[in-house]
Amino acid sequence: MFRSFLVDSREIRSVTSDIPYARPYFPEGTSRVLNEAFESTFISGTGSAIIDFENKISELIDVRHTIAVNNGTAALRLVYQNIGVNRETDVILPGWGFHAAANVAYNFGANLKFVDIDPKSWCIDGKFIDEISDTKRKTIVVLIHTLGNSIDLELIEPLAQNPNISLVEDAAEALMSRYRGRYLGTIFDFGTFSMHAAKTITTGEGGFVVTNNQERARRLKSERSQGMVPTRPYLHEFSGENFRLSNLLAAIALPQLEEIEWIVEQRKTIYESYKEKLPESHFEFLAPTDHKGFVPWGVCVRIIDSNEEQINQLQDYLCSRGIETRLGFTSASQLPYFKQEMLIAGNSLKNAITLASQTILLPHYIGLRDDQVSQICQAIIWFVKQKRTTMN
Repeated sequence: MFRSFLVDSREIRSVTSDIPYARPYFPEGTSRVLNEAFESTFISGTGSAIIDFENKISELIDVRHTIAVNNGTAALRLVYQNIGVNRETDVILPGWGFHAAANVAYNFGANLKFVDIDPKSWCIDGKFIDEISDTKRKTIVVLIHTLGNSIDLELIEPLAQNPNISLVEDAAEALMSRYRGRYLGTIFDFGTFSMHAAKTITTGEGGFVVTNNQERARRLKSERSQGMVPTRPYLHEFSGENFRLSNLLAAIALPQLEEIEWIVEQRKTIYESYKEKLPESHFEFLAPTDHKGFVPWGVCVRIIDSNEEQINQLQDYLCSRGIETRLGFTSASQLPYFKQEMLIAGNSLKNAITLASQTILLPHYIGLRDDQVSQICQAIIWFVKQKRTTMN
């Protein structure tokens, strides 16, 4: 049964929500930096702000090469293009999460294989590893670090030894999260990040690719700019496309990067406040694989023993009280263009389907006050109690 995609009154009312789902944070000085980039006349895909941004990211998360691009999905497409994805390529992905990596692979014509998620970490289940560790086929494993969390990455290490397997970390939701001291997105072949308006660092749209491989970085930089040789404009060495980030957008990120540690602490504080206010008897949060390194991107809550209809009703109720939310991610099996044969043998996506029908994403942004978190949690608790009283 597919989830309805019809526009309804919730989408209209969300525009005027008292408590929005997300709100970008722009530190003091953002307008000045943006204006400097504007007055430089470098407003397209070259300029000092892009160079500064790439250098700051590389230093921040301890990676050798950062390649800025125009959005997180473009980052994935650029990586797939760099690897050489085609109809003979197997791409293995989690069955629950934001499906950008799956959509790009699908549009490349690759052979998609979905794996269920771990019921605790809410990331890809490591049980698939034995099935592919010795594969002779060209294979990409996409590790989506959903909500800032990751699978136990030590389980993945054997796959890195197979030359037929490329490991791509979709870290769009995991900037600044770490696994045993190493930043997510920097551990395997490639990391891709998003700077959409709701992300930890935002430029409205935007993203970047990171890698420690110098030759891959050189080619990525060429491929993001129509495949042109950097030292010889209009000479195309590859059949690239235009994935460049605007210098103006790069400028917006720079003041945020100066305050990144404070931003991370604020997001953690808000997340922990939700956890304290929503009792474990009725509500479940993901279990961080690395508690110390976990930086929450979003507040996703599972309402235990609920169903999709009740989650929709809860969203309507919160919307009526001026609180904007998002329904949880969908399972790949709920999307009409992903076919049943895309499941790895024995995977029914049971956990993915459960989370898709029982989760809701709550407001989470710099400036959200603790009394507002209390207001949200009280409304949710009241609604859940009313539903369970009615059912009984």
